[in-house]
Amino acid sequence: MGESGGHQAGTPVVCTEIRDDELPSDAVLRAADDADVDLDSSGPLLYDYLDVDALNRLLSVARSQSRDGECAVEISLWGRPFVITPTVVEIYDEE
Repeated sequence: MGESGGHQAGTPVVCTEIRDDELPSDAVLRAADDADVDLDSSGPLLYDYLDVDALNRLLSVARSQSRDGECAVEISLWGRPFVITPTVVEIYDEE
């Protein structure tokens, strides 16, 4: 797997780099859009799954300490496995 520790076997269907001027939560939404996740439906929003401010703080602090840090958030969003590190968002095939 990409930069993460081993959540999902295989290659991510989307691997989106988090830009230096971008919040990690915004990168998650951009990656989801790249993976053709239907974000406009009446389904749950990102903040229904997790505390967006906490995700942004966690990954921003981890990124400021080291770009090659060990921090990875593994979560299922919209029925797909996501792995979010301080520098990249990976999305895998649907569960």
